Amino acid sequence: MKNFILFAAFCLFTSNTGALALTYETCEECLSCGTNCKYTLINGKMTVYGPSEKNSDGTYINEGQIARLQFQNNTEITDLEVTGNITHIGYFAFNNATSLQTVKLTDNLKTMESNIFNGATNLSSVDFGQNPQITNFGGAAFKNTNLQSITIPDSVTTLVEDFSGVPLKNIEFGENSHLTNISSLGSSQIESIKIPDSVTTIGVGGFTYNQYLKSVEFGENSQLTTISDGAFTAAYNFQSIKIPEGVTTIGKQAFRFTKVSDFVVPESVTTIGEYAFGNISSLKSLIVEGILDENTSSAAFIEIASNVKIYCKINANCENKGASTNQIKIYENDKSGAYFVDGEYYATADDLINQTKCEGGLTQNCIQKALEEKAKKLKAKKTVCSDDVECLNLVIKDYNGEVIQVGSRSYASLADLFAGKHIPKRIYTIEEAEKLSQKTGNTFRVRYK
Repeated sequence: MKNFILFAAFCLFTSNTGALALTYETCEECLSCGTNCKYTLINGKMTVYGPSEKNSDGTYINEGQIARLQFQNNTEITDLEVTGNITHIGYFAFNNATSLQTVKLTDNLKTMESNIFNGATNLSSVDFGQNPQITNFGGAAFKNTNLQSITIPDSVTTLVEDFSGVPLKNIEFGENSHLTNISSLGSSQIESIKIPDSVTTIGVGGFTYNQYLKSVEFGENSQLTTISDGAFTAAYNFQSIKIPEGVTTIGKQAFRFTKVSDFVVPESVTTIGEYAFGNISSLKSLIVEGILDENTSSAAFIEIASNVKIYCKINANCENKGASTNQIKIYENDKSGAYFVDGEYYATADDLINQTKCEGGLTQNCIQKALEEKAKKLKAKKTVCSDDVECLNLVIKDYNGEVIQVGSRSYASLADLFAGKHIPKRIYTIEEAEKLSQKTGNTFRVRYK
């Protein structure tokens, strides 16, 4: 140990003077920390060295790993930096390293086993590098630490993480996030979260029993398709969510025991599980915009208070799903997209929720507002338009009965467009084809019967 202390002092001197840059290959006196892994510990700062030598094509010759339990219960490390080609960290590697405050990881890290920093009670900062490759944290990696904010690397595809005992207030994601699944965040202390567009699934029990979460936000390009069983169950302070177009399934008990006041279930949703909206004392209204299929539970609307109105379009199959006949209100959509309920028009779903009627019936102002809302829904489908103006022009043409041109094909309506039913091209006679060819310079194919 005495020799190592002298070597550490030498490393400190030479690194300050620029005379020596340590690597895994040159650090002969360093101590081992696993497979192809060495380290120094100087005045609380630990540097872990992984292989640095590369092949002619730029790939590393060897990979390094920090061994399981390697620094468990260590009280000397205050700052940790992992360098070189360390690709793996074993479970409980820095468990209960109570003096550890900052961590800087190498871009080359790919996998982490569970509980790596669990119990590092003073850990307040984690840097994943500039171009991280890690895809998940292994579970409970940061449990019982002092993190108040964390930025999830773009490379992470699955976030299943136990943040128990962590004063975490903020979880951020990069613009190029590859995250597809979020789950097990019920123990976090976040009050709001913006889910990356790349996420397709909020997993089983995603935010279950989260006592802090109040709202969830999705981007306009959200790829979400599934809100799994118990996703927000007993998140007692959860108040706000706008379910994005594209979601097809809402699992059982997904929002049970929350505080959401209104839900608009988008047209894309076809399946709702049992008790999905049960026991929500604050619930005032529920709008179902799609057609529910045979997989929807017969108990989908059970535990919804008798004074809550459930608005369903004609043939939506809302009957016999646990609600009383007095709760269900059938609506029709005007061609503009306006809602027609009990002899009154409402331009948008929000207007229906707030009972803001179209004064004077289906006026031009009401139609315009309804068309703008319909254009937003069309844009959210991400199939025929992506620009606000373009989408609005399409719904206006549909409303006016004009032909809709998409690429080289024409459609009589948006319904025909989604059904793939285009207007057949006219068959010209030989004489007509010759005249058009001379006039336009185009070549026309002549079909013989």
